[in-house]
Amino acid sequence: MSNVLVKSVGSGGISIITRDHALEMITENFNEFFDELENMTQLETEALKNEIQGRNMYIQQLKSEKELLLKEIGIIKKVNNNLLEERKKLRKEIDAKNKIMDFTDGMIVLLNKKCTLEEKQKVIEHLFRIGIDDENSKLYIEEFIDVLSNCLSLLDVNQSKRIKSLLKKNIDFYHELFSNTTPQAQLKILHMYKVKNWSELLENFLERTVQSNSLKRFSDIEGLNLLLYIIYYKKLSKLEQNKTFKLYYHDQNKPLSAKLYKSYHDYSLSKTLRELNKFISIISEEQKNIDLLKGEIIQYFLEKVFTAKEVENYRMFKKYNIQTAEKKTKQFGINFSELRKYGYQISGRTDEQRWQALNDFVEEYGLEVTVAELSKRIKLKSREEDQKKYSNALCKWNSDLEKLKIQYYRGDFPWPNFEKKN
Repeated sequence: MSNVLVKSVGSGGISIITRDHALEMITENFNEFFDELENMTQLETEALKNEIQGRNMYIQQLKSEKELLLKEIGIIKKVNNNLLEERKKLRKEIDAKNKIMDFTDGMIVLLNKKCTLEEKQKVIEHLFRIGIDDENSKLYIEEFIDVLSNCLSLLDVNQSKRIKSLLKKNIDFYHELFSNTTPQAQLKILHMYKVKNWSELLENFLERTVQSNSLKRFSDIEGLNLLLYIIYYKKLSKLEQNKTFKLYYHDQNKPLSAKLYKSYHDYSLSKTLRELNKFISIISEEQKNIDLLKGEIIQYFLEKVFTAKEVENYRMFKKYNIQTAEKKTKQFGINFSELRKYGYQISGRTDEQRWQALNDFVEEYGLEVTVAELSKRIKLKSREEDQKKYSNALCKWNSDLEKLKIQYYRGDFPWPNFEKKN
């Protein structure tokens, strides 16, 4: 076989490439290619090594951070465990103190002026828990009621709920205890229940108060307050059947209470506006002494006790009385007076008879109309030419007007002012 692979003829002459030379050239080219490939592979390998090294360093960094975090978590857990232990220890100390704190000790704490509201709340809760087993609770119950009512007015809903829950657990015991206190303390309990809107407890205590002998100790104005709570919470039909209730609210030595009960009872049967007016007149006259009206105006009280239609009818009735009095004055002249029909006059009447006539007129027409009737007389006879002739009458009219103001006036309409002429 010939060793000649290629013959070529060119301008320079004949060029002969042998097989060996060709193989050598091919081998050289392959070697160059593989050298280049190896260089590229080395570069890529180096790059991968660098990348792996970088990742290993990052992983090592993450491991270090993880170890630090685990150490911090361990520290936090240890601190938390220490706090829990401290809390348990503190709780045990408080519980230990509470176990040895009797009702007397608790009251000493509550009556201390430096005692905070939060401390009072905790002590009150503790006393409610132990009170049923502590004889001293009976000795200090009135002081406890004072602190309780003052404290509850400052506590939020959740704090109050805890106290309410403890009270309800032993409601029979505590309501029996409360009903043996003074009437003032019992009314304070009712007012506290109303302010906190604890209707269920209030109604229960109302029944307990009426059914116990404590009602006998109530003064006239205290009995009137109790009756208004009974009416307000619609418990009259149930409680008026009670023997103690009947004896108290028919007792003529309790004129205000008996009068209020009779007027409401009569109105319930007759539904006449005159009876309703009598009932509202008593409330208006005694407004400053009525606990229920210390937290709300009389209008809201009426809307709670009566229907909207009844309240509106009463407004119209009162307005009609005033307008009728003014109309008759215009029609028959200034000398005409409905008041005279009730026996009110200066001549032939004692001061007591005249005052009784005024009271009867107030019951029928209300204070504002009565004051208007007297004012009419005073204005008419206060002219300079009449003053000497009617000096005695003017003196008594002004005296009666002043008595009406002291007895009945509660600032619900402008009071007349008569300046004396020199």
